[in-house]
Amino acid sequence: MLLGLEDPPAVYVPSRTGKALLLHEGYTFYLKNLQSFGRKQWYCSSRDMAGCRADVITAPSKTGDGDILFLVRGRHIHRPPNYYFTPDGKYVRQLGGARYLFTPRGGKLLLYGGNTYFVNCRKKQERARVLWYCSSRKSRNCPASILTIYDRVLGQPPVHTHPPKMSNMYLSEKRDVHMQS
Repeated sequence: MLLGLEDPPAVYVPSRTGKALLLHEGYTFYLKNLQSFGRKQWYCSSRDMAGCRADVITAPSKTGDGDILFLVRGRHIHRPPNYYFTPDGKYVRQLGGARYLFTPRGGKLLLYGGNTYFVNCRKKQERARVLWYCSSRKSRNCPASILTIYDRVLGQPPVHTHPPKMSNMYLSEKRDVHMQS
């Protein structure tokens, strides 16, 4: 299917390894081929695992700012993966539960239900049973906390004194994610 005169811009997100992935309608694509005239062919990220044959060709924008979607072919044989933007702007795949994030200084945070949590002591993070406090504990006087045992969140989702830090748009569309240490 060839797109019309107002071709949408290509949106790129980083992969786990730092390479660029093309994002289109919730699906991600990896760069497969460089073609003539600056065009690039992208395969669905589920091509190898699920056999999905969808692909996209991007081309340089005529205005010179970025790429556009030039050609979108094939139908996906799977649902789009669940991704979300973290508060610091990273694009992360969701797998279902809670997730660890790392601060620029090497600290570890727990992301759960759109809020982040911290542990008072680094040594305590290595234990099987860990009590995490809302990252807005001091700034917004939020008493919410979560208990994890062997990386599993226990109990009910805590009640916060503030809205989630993540955009509600992403929270309404996505599920929670598994922890990854």
